[in-house]
Amino acid sequence: LSISNEGFITVTPTEVGLYVFSVKADEKTYNPTSVGVTVGLYVFSVKADEYRDGVKIGEARRDFQMLVVDGCSPPDPPEALVKVPGQDEYYKEDDTIIYVASQPKCFDLFVTDDVGTNVTLNAIGVNFGNGEKSDLNDIFSFSEGSINDSGDTLKVQVCVSDCPYVQNEPYLIDLIAADDACPLPQRDTVRVTLIVEPPTNQDPFFINQKDTNYVTVPWNSSYSKVISGLDPDLDSLSLNYFVIPAEPKIKLADYGISFTKTEGNQGDISGTLEFNTDCRNFDYSDRSEFMIGFVLDDLDTCDLLNTDTIFYNLNVELPINTGPKLSTDEEITDSVSTRPNFSVIEIETNLSGNYSLNLFSNDEDNDTVIISASGVGFELNEINGVFSTFNSKPGSVDGRFDINLECVEFPYDDTEEYKINFITEDIDYCQEINADTIQLVIKIILDENAIPTINNEDEYVLDVNNSFEVDINASDSDVGDLILLSLVSDALPGNFSFSDAYGTGEVTSKLKWNPSCNELNDDFSDKLYELTFDVVDNNCPNTAKSSKKIRFLLKKPLVNWDDFRPPNAFSPDGDGINDVFKLTDLTDPFQNLPLDGCDDNFESIVFVDRTGVEVYKSYDKEFQWDGGGFSSGVYFYYIKYTKSDYRGTVTIIY
Repeated sequence: LSISNEGFITVTPTEVGLYVFSVKADEKTYNPTSVGVTVGLYVFSVKADEYRDGVKIGEARRDFQMLVVDGCSPPDPPEALVKVPGQDEYYKEDDTIIYVASQPKCFDLFVTDDVGTNVTLNAIGVNFGNGEKSDLNDIFSFSEGSINDSGDTLKVQVCVSDCPYVQNEPYLIDLIAADDACPLPQRDTVRVTLIVEPPTNQDPFFINQKDTNYVTVPWNSSYSKVISGLDPDLDSLSLNYFVIPAEPKIKLADYGISFTKTEGNQGDISGTLEFNTDCRNFDYSDRSEFMIGFVLDDLDTCDLLNTDTIFYNLNVELPINTGPKLSTDEEITDSVSTRPNFSVIEIETNLSGNYSLNLFSNDEDNDTVIISASGVGFELNEINGVFSTFNSKPGSVDGRFDINLECVEFPYDDTEEYKINFITEDIDYCQEINADTIQLVIKIILDENAIPTINNEDEYVLDVNNSFEVDINASDSDVGDLILLSLVSDALPGNFSFSDAYGTGEVTSKLKWNPSCNELNDDFSDKLYELTFDVVDNNCPNTAKSSKKIRFLLKKPLVNWDDFRPPNAFSPDGDGINDVFKLTDLTDPFQNLPLDGCDDNFESIVFVDRTGVEVYKSYDKEFQWDGGGFSSGVYFYYIKYTKSDYRGTVTIIY
């Protein structure tokens, strides 16, 4: 059992029977084992299992039919031989067949095979044509034939092209003879090596041309030149042009250049090169020199590469034009040596005030001049810049740039530098670019901004039932900054007041609080409150702010009678001085009743005379006793608090 190159499976049995065989994936020959079955058509399958890391992951199965025949022995293969006319011996594969240009390029191919066999001929290029058979289909006098009874040899004439398939070296051709023998077609190949001299061909040439022709054309004129070529063999000619450099690509017509070909007689060709330098119609600002190559080639029989190439260097001679000059009333900070006609003015600003720049453009040729202004990466109106021109006349024009740099007006966005180009250009006949530029560089350098501070203590201790006042004070070392002081947390409970305030450099606002026992904890223990104040300045463009938390520790007052020193006399005589006896709102704080202690509060006061008779009683801590018309003398009183009391005397004096 075997597999041929064409993919046929063939079995030649030694005895009649059924054959059982095993298949290995990397072999083409299988070992059959006779089981003793007759000839005929049999079907068998080939299965392939796929494993990955020892685990089966898939399988494929292919079914085949096999015809088992009896008595068909493999024939002898055909034999192919080459013989060159005029030579006695057959061609050997290490020989080379050489043909000169005038010699016919033919030889004979002999194919010997069994009588009755059909033979097919084919030719394949070995070192040319990428193995494509179609390249050599026409070299045989016939490509198919049969070995008949009159002889066992088939003779075929092989003629190769007059034009070599490979230039300047030998080329190789495989001549293949294949038969249709049973059970397997056979073939033989003979490889021939040939050297073919191509037909004589003379090179075409340009008439009266230099290798490189330099042409300078004055502006606003035209140039015309006929370019002609000849071929001594009278072959047809082609004439083409190309531009150097190839990139970037340009259209010659955009610069007034054209080339028109004219077909002539056999063996000659010409074309007309024209150059119109009207600079009103064609813009030479980006380039005024052009290199054009012209290639002349003949269309010879073998299409040999034998061109002639010339070059035309075309240059436009533009009119002499003096460029305009741009000046200013500001000092030039820097002139860039690597960039002629480019100067720099640098200014610094802390974003205050206004800035103006006057510009003057002058042109010696008295051409009309213009001045334009443009921001590098931004529009002038985006930074409140304004540019205008005036006093325009032949050869000169003036311009002015204004910008408001006041911080409140300027759209500051953290950009530290702005560049503005002021460009002057003249309107000359050929629109030649010869600008002069002044670049204004605005550098924003902001002043350091001091942070305003709140100057109060961190904590205050106060008693309930006692009015408390404190000035909240803030200041800024930048004394010119306007600062705002505000309470940003929730207000204190109860009777509380505070108002936001602003001022220049310093500001104060009074905080008032009259806390009651309700603001203590439920058990009247101390309770801490906290307020947050902010102070912010109006510095532009970057404001500064600081915050401060101030704590208020609220305590329950202790009723301390030891420090209580009440007045001991009053004179209710109507003179307006000491007319009543009271124990609140007195100038001397030690003469006032002690503060209520939340769980030890004022309840009443009782006055009695020397005999113990009650003469006056009040439940109001703010009482005022006018003596009630009682006589002069000493009276006793008793002050009752929830948990404590006090006894004292007072004398009425008239």
